[in-house]
Amino acid sequence: MFVIVAEGLLAASPADAWAFLLAFRRYATWTAAVEIEGEASRGAALDYRVLRGDRTLLVRTLPALVTEADPPRRLAWSLGAWPILRFDFAFELEPAGAFTKLRHRVLVRGFVSNLRRGVLERMLGPTVRMLVADAEHALRWAPAQPSARPLRRSRRRIPR
Repeated sequence: MFVIVAEGLLAASPADAWAFLLAFRRYATWTAAVEIEGEASRGAALDYRVLRGDRTLLVRTLPALVTEADPPRRLAWSLGAWPILRFDFAFELEPAGAFTKLRHRVLVRGFVSNLRRGVLERMLGPTVRMLVADAEHALRWAPAQPSARPLRRSRRRIPR
């Protein structure tokens, strides 16, 4: 058994960060680490796909089950076949001033986790870190809410 953890600060409130992380259909617009399909409610099924950063290799779709949904603090899901190999994933959010701290944790356990720890860490570690870094970047550079008034363009003409 071992744990892979990545942490980051999101430029959003916990509620906004929660909504962002649970908008699974939008993942392709901000990350090349994973794709997730399904509903984020306890007992719901998810399809979880781990991708390589350049999207050239699609690691097979893995069926997952949401084990905990506590908005806007924690979403957890599991996949695998216990006692052979099981992955317990979680997004954990907590307020940090004007930001929200995101902790993405993967607990890897089972017989194979002890035998192939290095391989599993090399496979999952970069993906977990990439997802958190991509979320930080996407929320840091997200456009502000548009104002109700459109921007005015200058009517000044350039002299000829």
